[in-house]
Amino acid sequence: MTMTVCTKPYKIAFDMDFNGKDKALSEYLLTETDGVTTVTWFLGGERGFGGQLMNALFKFDKMMAKNFADGLGSLKKLIESK
Repeated sequence: MTMTVCTKPYKIAFDMDFNGKDKALSEYLLTETDGVTTVTWFLGGERGFGGQLMNALFKFDKMMAKNFADGLGSLKKLIESK
């Protein structure tokens, strides 16, 4: 994982390389409206045949959706406790 963009306080982006087999982009975008900050978390990329097969067998997309939701929930809890 290599950080490619860090524009405080609005955007953080990473290039991800899975052992040279698949690549992905991950971004965190922060927007503020009326004193409320919204965090958007994105992960995208192209999968090779191996990645597609693993997703079909192990349902990585569903697992990642849960990880995203849990991570954003943890971030919300941490920020609101300050």
